[in-house]
This record gives sequence, structure tokens and C-alpha cells, in this order.
Amino acid sequence: MRVTNPELVSFRQFLAFKIGAPFVFAHGLTLPTGLLPLGIGLAIFLASLRKHYLLGLFGILCVSGYENMASWPFTINHTWLEFMIVALLLLEPTTNQEEERFSTINMMKILMASVWFYAGVHKILHGYYVNGEFFGLEALGGTSTLGRNLRLMIQFFETLFGNTVELIPFQCCTNATLSVPHRDVMFLLGLSWSTIAMELLLPFTLFFRRTRELGVFAIIVCQIMIGIFSGEIDFAFTAVAIFFLFLPRVAWLTHPALAALFLAVCIWK
Repeated sequence: MRVTNPELVSFRQFLAFKIGAPFVFAHGLTLPTGLLPLGIGLAIFLASLRKHYLLGLFGILCVSGYENMASWPFTINHTWLEFMIVALLLLEPTTNQEEERFSTINMMKILMASVWFYAGVHKILHGYYVNGEFFGLEALGGTSTLGRNLRLMIQFFETLFGNTVELIPFQCCTNATLSVPHRDVMFLLGLSWSTIAMELLLPFTLFFRRTRELGVFAIIVCQIMIGIFSGEIDFAFTAVAIFFLFLPRVAWLTHPALAALFLAVCIWK
């Protein structure tokens, strides 16, 4: 008998819906027409079943693979992560042994925690974050979601001191000298270093009973803030859904709520 942990079933249902729903509801909440949306909708339905769900998961895997290849070479990283997770769900153990160390759930937990930890390591080794340059250039550019939010934060930060600072936008590869007030430099450095510390330290709290609940709460709050602040909403949904697996008692309740929120937020964007 295959594993039927409620949290694993609810996560499988959520992920199938998250990957397939944008194709089914490509034109908003109208009845899907055409063979492709109807076929993907059927795959979502089959993947939500507790039995005989492998066919639906395989269909979702094909949808995820198609989406990744269609956007190649500009494929977003987290869509490959979702593809790998669907593949893990297809390789779900055939026994219901909770003591199994390398279960599907544990592999997904380790994978998500490692994604966070590696993000912090990469920021240190790359050097682009360590000196605050990344946030500084984003703020001065001001064209991305992250850049616009950073400009708003800096302007608010300056009003606390009774100053008004006009950040002059620049274009890539400019030869102009870019000048940023010292207070803003310290603010951007603090933001960079706190981001690195958060990504390096918080994943370790998830693997100890005494710190797990607090760690899950902290990392989910941080993931939501990062998603909203940087515009990476799509990845935030997947990450939060996986992090709730560390709290199996509530995971099966949160995954349907996340699916409904995803429908409300992302289908209409």
C-alpha cells in the first residue's frame, strides 16, 4: 500500500493545482475550453485522488517539463525545482513505513532547506550581496519590483531624519558616478547582511524539535516578505507549502488554503 500521510496527500494536491491551474484558467475563472485545458484539469483531478493518482502526477510532470522547455534558456529556477519535486512524488515509496529516513517528505524537506542555505552561501561567494551592491543597484535602477520597493524604503528611511533624497535612475553599463548617502549605504548593507544571515541560519532550526516550530514560523514569514518585496510570489507559494511539511499536524489544513490563495493572487495577475 502506498504512503497516505495526510500532509503528503494535501501537498501533492496543492502542487498539482499550482502547476496546472494557470493553464486551465488561462482566461480567468471561466469554464475551460479546448482539449489541452480539459486534459490538464483531468490530470489535476486524478492527482488529487488518494488512489490511482500516478497517472495524474505524470500528466502534471509533462506539463511542468513542457513549461520549462518552452521558456528555455530563460527558465526560472523554481520551475525546475517543482519539476524535481513532482518526480520525487512519482517515486513515492510503496510501503507505509513512517520510520523510513529517506521518505519522499523528508527528501522534499531537505531539498527546500538546502535551497535556502545554498542561497546564503551563494550570496557570500558571489560577493554581489556582501557589499550591498545588489540592493544598491536595484534601488538606483528602480525598474523591477524589488527596485521600486527599495526606493520606497530608502525614501521612508530618509524622512525619519527630515531629509529628502532623490535617487536618480540609471541604465545598465553607465559610466556615470553613482553617489548614495552614507546612511543609505549602511541601510542597504544591513539589509544584505541580515538576508544572508537569515538564509544561512534559519534552515538549521528546522531539524531540531525545540526550535522547529519557531523556525518554521520565522522562515515562512521571511519567505512571504521576500516574495512580496521582490515580486517572487510564485516561488513563495511552493516554498511555504513545503515548509509546512515540517508541521504535519497543520500542513493538511494549510495546503488547501494556499491553493485558494494562489487562485486568487496569481490567476488574476
